[in-house]
Amino acid sequence: MNITLIAIHPERSPQAVPLACAFLKEALLADASLRGKVEAEVLEFFQGDDPARCAESIAQAKPQLVAFSVYVWSRESAIETARELRSRVPGVVICAGGAEPTANPAGLLETGLFDFLVRGEGEGSFLQAVKLLAQGAMPQGVPGVVLPGEAPGALPAPLDLEQIPSPYLSGQLDPTVPGGALWQLSRGCDFACAFCYDHKGNGGVRRFALKRIEAELRLFARLQVPQVFVLDSTFNKVPQRAKEILRLIRKLAPGVHFHFEVRSEFIDAEMAELFASITCSLQIGLQSADPAVLRGVGRGFDRDDFVMRASLLNRTGAIFGFDLIYGLPGDSLKLFRSSLDFALSLYPNHLDIFPLAVLPGTRLNGKADALGLEHLKVPPYTVLSTPTFSAKELKEASALAAACDVFYSRGKAVAWFNAVACSLKLSPSAFLAGFAHLLGERGGERGKGDRGRGDLGAAAAVPDRSFPAEEEGAPAPPGAGPRRLPPLLC
Repeated sequence: MNITLIAIHPERSPQAVPLACAFLKEALLADASLRGKVEAEVLEFFQGDDPARCAESIAQAKPQLVAFSVYVWSRESAIETARELRSRVPGVVICAGGAEPTANPAGLLETGLFDFLVRGEGEGSFLQAVKLLAQGAMPQGVPGVVLPGEAPGALPAPLDLEQIPSPYLSGQLDPTVPGGALWQLSRGCDFACAFCYDHKGNGGVRRFALKRIEAELRLFARLQVPQVFVLDSTFNKVPQRAKEILRLIRKLAPGVHFHFEVRSEFIDAEMAELFASITCSLQIGLQSADPAVLRGVGRGFDRDDFVMRASLLNRTGAIFGFDLIYGLPGDSLKLFRSSLDFALSLYPNHLDIFPLAVLPGTRLNGKADALGLEHLKVPPYTVLSTPTFSAKELKEASALAAACDVFYSRGKAVAWFNAVACSLKLSPSAFLAGFAHLLGERGGERGKGDRGRGDLGAAAAVPDRSFPAEEEGAPAPPGAGPRRLPPLLC
């Protein structure tokens, strides 16, 4: 049986790693009963690729089963490629798994293109489905598998992570090809934010053994992988384990750049020093600086504690940035600007600012009508208006986010931005609003000649970077002192 696993990446980047497909292939190869009966290969495409050409490439492999890994960004590309594939390979079985089929199975099944979907962790369910298909039967009744006309059942039981082979250690994934690695140290999330799907399922948080982590780390160091993106929702939830991994990184892979998602409340002085002692950047999910807004989505917020934890990072020179979401229930343009001012007062290296996405399967999606959240019903599911955030105000927030990205994050303004805003007697958000207006004017002037650049023109012309703005090269050595000034009182 020839199986083709399909990964569709948002763009060419060090993060374009077909990790999910590689895990599935490893599960197939590790099963003794399928040896000699199954051949599996992974094909990679990118958003924007011509679906007809993608389908032609897949058809050349003469597959009997094609499995798409589908996320928010790849949903439409997967659907159109599957449609093209139907006409080229009659009788081929087409399935899909990943975040979209798990959260929104009906949306994919109603296209009539997929013979079944795999929801939740795919290694176990997909393996069982393949075994049945190899016997000439459809995978009806397999936990986690949904066929057309069936109601989605419970997600499959959690897998024993010790039984899941590493596609890096087997040699199946070569992180030097994309120039980066996606590194999974655990599965699941300890928190239950209303806008997020990561905590869904019944397995809680399971963590890969440190022995495996050390082996993968040694491999990354030996291959001189430039950067590693840690996929854990909260890397530092178990502080002692996080510190142990940081010490391993410092010892084994000091030349590799690591990206971590962390929560501020688990950072102490020792952890801040450890982060500063390696080549890394941290992303902290602030989301909003308004306690009431955060309570509405199941998050707590202690302003003084947050400031204290950020100061620990600043003192050690650790590189960090914040996430902000505008358009949450109860949020407003005024509150968003206040959150932006608070975030910038703490001297982050960069800010990543997004509109709320009302994702299928999340608590917010289930309460969207009651909360008055108008949003796109298809990817990227972004909010269009709320009772406290009009469509016009959301557009203003978007312009502020773009201005912050261009002027502050990409402009490497961390060291002097607050001093300049203070000297002008402007809040950070007021300064950026003026810059957004300037970008808008320039975008209008360029409109005829730069039709592809969007409303802000110049903002889209700034090249993207994988590394944070402040650290185009290696960060300052641990003994070089703080990289940031303390917050400026204006």
